[in-house]
Amino acid sequence: MVRHAVCFISLVAALGLAAAGPAGAELVAWWTFNEGAGTTAADVSGNGHDGALNGDATWVVGHLGGALQFDGSGDYVMCGLLDIDTSVTGGMTVTAWINKPAGGDYKMCSNRQAANAAGGGFTCSIYNDRMEMDISSATARNLNRDTDGPTIPGDTWIHLAWVLDDEGNTFNEYHNGVLVDSSPETVSVGLSTQNFRIGADSPNLGLYFSGMIDDLRVYDHALSEAELIDVMAGKAPGFERADDPRPASGAIDVPRDTVLSWTAGDFAATHDVYLGTAFDDVDAAGRSNPLGVLVSQGRTDTTYAPAEVLQFGQTYYWRVDEVNAAPDNTIFKGDVWSFTVEPLAYPIEGVVATSNVPSGVGTGPENTVNGSGLNADDEHSISAGDMWLAPESGGDPLWIQFEFDAVRKLHQMFVWNYNVQFEPVLGFGLRDVTVEYSTDGVEWAVLGDVELARATATATYTYNTTIDLDGIAAKYVRLVVNSGWGVMGQYGLSEVRFTYLPVLAREPQPAPGAVDMSVETVLDWRGGREAVSHEVLLGTDPEALAVVDVVTASQYDPGVLDLGTTYYWRIDEVNENASPSVWAGDVWSFSTQDYLVVDDFESYTNNIDAGTTIFHTWIDGFDDATNGSQVGYLDAPFAEQAIVRGGNQSMPLYFDNTSAPTSVADLDLGGQDWTRAGIQTLVLYFRGRPSNTGGQLYARINGTKVLYSGAADVLTKPQWKQWNIDVASVGANLRNVTTLSIGVDGGGSGLVYVDDILLYRAAPEILAPADPGTDGLMLQYLFDNGATDSSGNGYHGTLLGDAAVANGVLSLDGLGDAVAVPRIGGAAATHRAFSYGMWVNPASSLANVQFAGGINTDGWVAGAVHFKLSYGLVNAGINGLDGGDLQGVTMVNAGEWSHMALTVAETRVAIYLNGQIEDARDLSAPMTNLVVGGASLGAWNNGGDLQRGMAGQMDDVRVYDRALSEAEVLFLADHR
Repeated sequence: MVRHAVCFISLVAALGLAAAGPAGAELVAWWTFNEGAGTTAADVSGNGHDGALNGDATWVVGHLGGALQFDGSGDYVMCGLLDIDTSVTGGMTVTAWINKPAGGDYKMCSNRQAANAAGGGFTCSIYNDRMEMDISSATARNLNRDTDGPTIPGDTWIHLAWVLDDEGNTFNEYHNGVLVDSSPETVSVGLSTQNFRIGADSPNLGLYFSGMIDDLRVYDHALSEAELIDVMAGKAPGFERADDPRPASGAIDVPRDTVLSWTAGDFAATHDVYLGTAFDDVDAAGRSNPLGVLVSQGRTDTTYAPAEVLQFGQTYYWRVDEVNAAPDNTIFKGDVWSFTVEPLAYPIEGVVATSNVPSGVGTGPENTVNGSGLNADDEHSISAGDMWLAPESGGDPLWIQFEFDAVRKLHQMFVWNYNVQFEPVLGFGLRDVTVEYSTDGVEWAVLGDVELARATATATYTYNTTIDLDGIAAKYVRLVVNSGWGVMGQYGLSEVRFTYLPVLAREPQPAPGAVDMSVETVLDWRGGREAVSHEVLLGTDPEALAVVDVVTASQYDPGVLDLGTTYYWRIDEVNENASPSVWAGDVWSFSTQDYLVVDDFESYTNNIDAGTTIFHTWIDGFDDATNGSQVGYLDAPFAEQAIVRGGNQSMPLYFDNTSAPTSVADLDLGGQDWTRAGIQTLVLYFRGRPSNTGGQLYARINGTKVLYSGAADVLTKPQWKQWNIDVASVGANLRNVTTLSIGVDGGGSGLVYVDDILLYRAAPEILAPADPGTDGLMLQYLFDNGATDSSGNGYHGTLLGDAAVANGVLSLDGLGDAVAVPRIGGAAATHRAFSYGMWVNPASSLANVQFAGGINTDGWVAGAVHFKLSYGLVNAGINGLDGGDLQGVTMVNAGEWSHMALTVAETRVAIYLNGQIEDARDLSAPMTNLVVGGASLGAWNNGGDLQRGMAGQMDDVRVYDRALSEAEVLFLADHR
């Protein structure tokens, strides 16, 4: 498929253009501003874009080193030409650390060819304390302006990133590496012949930057969030030091048998590993002075297993130096990282304390396990309200019992005795106790008798009794009181703490309750401390789990799992030489992904040379006279980026059977197995156009043809339709699916969009339209007799200006004409729920019109509703709706009938185009003052001035006093 490449090459030749700009994903320019003096800001990328300082820009201390200070009056840096053309590279990124005063509008950097017009280049700006990027190609311009994201603080260093994704269709803004705003982008950055300016506008100087700029970079590709974090830290591309330590630096609770690993520097041939318990030694050591911590020199792999088992609770420091190959053998010293090894035993959380004798108010047994009275140093107060106190039972011995969440292997018990100020006189603290334990609270065993040390009666008292629990397995521990430290007949404790040995499997992956997991998920966990082997129990019924394998590593591969299934699993830890020999684990669960993707059309680019365009993969009939199909557009972007079901792209498939018997596009699948993972249904989504003529949609699997059996006119519907194909009924070899084809038979021609081709075990149900009928119908204009309300409620409209009704439709010229709609319920009525629905047919494109048509409350009073088109997209603004307008994503085409709807319920508001949700928002509370009607249809009455008119037609306008369901909106969109 070379037609697009031929067209492009011919165009270049015809215009006398030369290819320019780097084609790879590279750093184009990088100014660190670390010079500190002079009149030149060097481009340290090596690409020669050194900048000349103009005005009185001054060198200052920056965030990462040096920076430039601009005073907002004639200061800027003039650099060379930047060869940025995102129609070739796909995306771009501009990053910088800035520190500016609050307020003000500034051009941070620019090379745009023309001010506020097409011509090529870009400008990165600060506007109203928010980020802005002006992008232009030779023929188009788009201003990306953040209007509702977080503002940029004044007099504070912040890292900003302007990112155009590599598909060139989304513009993203980042503050300190965090995405804060995203917007669609339809224009590529074209080549500019203007020099790049830092701190001023282009092509005309002005809007000078005020503040400091540090570490400004330009890339010819979209940086990932992980890469942005590196850029924020000042790391260079092609970073030469070791990075990404595992365990992460500062990690705690690291297993004793952990294996250290890292990501190598870009030029490293070998690695020197340093490991020790003293930071200074690890930091200072080298090959010539190893200080006993150079544990491995000249390693070729990026892992290191310590020679000895690490010590419980010990903090270790480690460093990896990267060593270049000969002849230079340069050593790049690494950062010092740290981690802390797991403790011998862990405290038990959530202990429940009870007693067989009631206590006074505020002095119950719960005070012994809730931390009351303890400070950060484990010192206990002398307040009686922080402790437990109980009288003698008068019968059975007094006891206090502690219950855990599960049977635990107990290690120690720490005891803070009763600690009021006069305890030396009172002697309420426990002295002689018998320790009993149980796994079920019924059968009890005696561990032994213990004397508890007396408290100090000071506010600095820490625990002074440690009871060794000898690794007993217990869910309950009971202290039976034999005597106290006095003779007053009352007994108390301040606090107790239990620790346990981690013999159960823990830290499962997938995490409990995880969803959308791969069907090739491998089960992983942290093994119990004493386990020799692990019994793996896995199934779909939590009450009937069976052992599927016994493994010695803490990992199990179950093979390919079924799609859309919830699995339950448990790990039982086994050691035949221990007692008990088996520790049954908790039951965990996860759910697998609902579908496998055959093609979601997101990966295709506009790079013809790389062969990654949509028509390189989907082979059409461009060179075949018997095949009338064409995949993609002739000009980039080749994939459809406005009409999509999900993601950012869909496939435009043209069909023309007026001179060919069929139109079909073929996808080579390379022999996929469609019997795996319980696959039963192939689901694909397609969308027609009203201008399409004729045609029978079909698919072929390994050459076996399946006809779409739905409505005959489906290809004329501008709605995404779900097509379910039972793959077993096709009769093809599903274990070796080599080709999938999508085509149109029969006469006719047109364009069909295809998106999200998926494989399911249980396909989602296809939403069936539901007739809303007249339930809650308050107003309906069918335009069969002017603007008469056919609902019978008498809300007749009034034609304004040149508005006219003919042939059952309302016609508008967009110049001071509309239909005045009465307020539903009366002049002061308000509502909590309603729905608007209407058909619209714009006479011309609205892609460049901010607001047009729809139905709009007169003025902008509280509860006003403006439901209209914004730049050709469905838009709803409600005065009082948190979060701003609801904004659609699909263009309403000129000359085509489209149905738009707005539904407002007490908990949710949604906008629809052609029966499908474009945007929705949940409400934290109902909106109770909504104005329904009292509006203008086709325009906005702003104080008597009809504005925002739409030239075109409207039909079947409906108002309901309830929120229609999605199925009801779909019905309206299917019937005109």
